[in-house]
Amino acid sequence: TPASIVYGTALSGVQLNATADVPGAFAYSPIVGTVLVAGAQTLSAVFTPTDTANYNRATKVVSLTLNKRPTTIMLIPSAMTITPGQSVTFTATVAGEASGSPGDTGGLSNIVPPGGTVSFYDGATLLSTSSVSAGAATYSTNALAPGITHAISATFSGDANYLGANAASSVNVTVASLDFALIGPATNYQTVIPGRSVSFAYQIAPLYGVYPDAVTFAVTGLPPGATYSLSSNNLAPNAGPQTITLTVQTAAVTAKNGKNQLPPWSMALLFLPLVGAGGLRRSSQSLRKTLLLTVFLVLSGAGLLGISGCGSGNGFLAQQPKDYIVSMTATSGTTVHTSTVTLNLQ
Repeated sequence: TPASIVYGTALSGVQLNATADVPGAFAYSPIVGTVLVAGAQTLSAVFTPTDTANYNRATKVVSLTLNKRPTTIMLIPSAMTITPGQSVTFTATVAGEASGSPGDTGGLSNIVPPGGTVSFYDGATLLSTSSVSAGAATYSTNALAPGITHAISATFSGDANYLGANAASSVNVTVASLDFALIGPATNYQTVIPGRSVSFAYQIAPLYGVYPDAVTFAVTGLPPGATYSLSSNNLAPNAGPQTITLTVQTAAVTAKNGKNQLPPWSMALLFLPLVGAGGLRRSSQSLRKTLLLTVFLVLSGAGLLGISGCGSGNGFLAQQPKDYIVSMTATSGTTVHTSTVTLNLQ
């Protein structure tokens, strides 16, 4: 009985090596050069003696075991780094290993290439199983989870003639995290007087179809007493591109009184014409004119003081103008983006 061989080894004189003790010829079936499929096979030899008058033909049948050929599997991705939703294709190439056996024809065209299936895994999770065709299997997907690196591996099932195999190592494919863009208004500097409102329009959009999570907004840096409102306070993950309008309502300013009160000496001026009035013996008409003139002078002086007090500042109601940096912050999951504008309060 000949020693076992692996699939892909052509039959040769190593297996077809019958002998006889008389001259003659052997006819083998299968013949030399035949490549048998894996499993238990039968070899036969028919001996025809030269001297057919004294010797009969003889037939011998033996069993030959063909083992499945070992295989290797190589896994190659179409890209090592992708964005969320981007398609990536994995190609697993399966090939038989050289056995080293005499007559091994594993690389010849008369060898059937591996069939079977290849299973693709993301870690321990089965992604898909694909049939092997012409020694290769492929798997394409655009559903790898974003924000992580995936360790993809492949396993060959084997077939009638080839042993199964695992890829020597996994391949890492990194998927970028979901993200979004927050774009501030075209005019990011506006002036407003106290008690009035002003609006800013922001553009927000997911970079890869959806937001990482629900989007919430926060506004900081407002002037004292000011309030704000938003056209939308939050967005769903699938909300898509949106325009968010921020409206800032500033606090009204009330004028302060008490600065323009008449000074104490103004009251004294009212009584100045009365000093010595009894001795001057003037007419009541002359006294009345003098009193009116005094009151006019006092009131005119008070008006000038008021004008001087109101002109002490350059802003609205004498307060100094001031710039406020207003920040709009959008948060989606762990992703945060901020855009700032400047509000000039008069």
